[in-house]
Amino acid sequence: MKKVLAIFDGGQYSNGVMELSQHINDNQPILLVGSFLPGIDFTGMSEMYGFGALDIPVHIRVDEETVDENIERFKNYCIHHHIEYRVHKDLSLDAYPIFKKESRFADLLLIGSQEFLGQLALNIPAENLRDALHDAECPVIVVPEYKKEPENIVLAYDGTASSVFAIKMFCYLFPELCNKTTILLHINSNGTMPSSSAIQLLLSAHYPNFQELVMETMQLFEDYIMKVPSPILITGGFGRSGISSAFRSSFANKAMSLFRFPIFIAHL
Repeated sequence: MKKVLAIFDGGQYSNGVMELSQHINDNQPILLVGSFLPGIDFTGMSEMYGFGALDIPVHIRVDEETVDENIERFKNYCIHHHIEYRVHKDLSLDAYPIFKKESRFADLLLIGSQEFLGQLALNIPAENLRDALHDAECPVIVVPEYKKEPENIVLAYDGTASSVFAIKMFCYLFPELCNKTTILLHINSNGTMPSSSAIQLLLSAHYPNFQELVMETMQLFEDYIMKVPSPILITGGFGRSGISSAFRSSFANKAMSLFRFPIFIAHL
């Protein structure tokens, strides 16, 4: 049994998170913890946690009646779909330290992508969002609202320890998915795959249907993944190094809003 943490920010409720939780539970029973927090407003993180140059204060947005309604929706969904659950509700504190602590004691964290799209719509720099994901202390799946069961696994690989760690964590958490078509994807202008024989040997033990693909540019990768049926993207440290540095561009926004596929993020 895995302990899965679902974060609900303020008055937000994610159907995509609940549907993915159901799918995971159907394959192997989970303990789903719904954490209902005050609105995580990332705009003030730089002042409080040193994430950048912003000096906008943190605002905690709380609509307790809406939160209580969402808790009932969460409970009813879990009961109907036979998911063991717990509810954590704390609207009194800054949500960011709670977010970190909750993730420390979980196997997996699920966050609806609309949480981040709402921040992006307010023109809040994406660096703060990436820092929040990076500071999560367990693997994360950012889940779109319109979700299909993944048909293809795309492993973003750059030869770093973080990218390999994400590849391993995904197969440990979701061994039932690893028989699906898997693409080991590397972006490199010279067309070579780092530590090719070592990564091949690792993948042969966990992903029997994998193939390698090297692309010269991030744009080619974007064009490619748009054509992959129902992918899930596996990546290492979000916004720190390697392929994940490409998320400094608009790709993360596109992945969550236009491409509508989940992103699995794990880092050392």
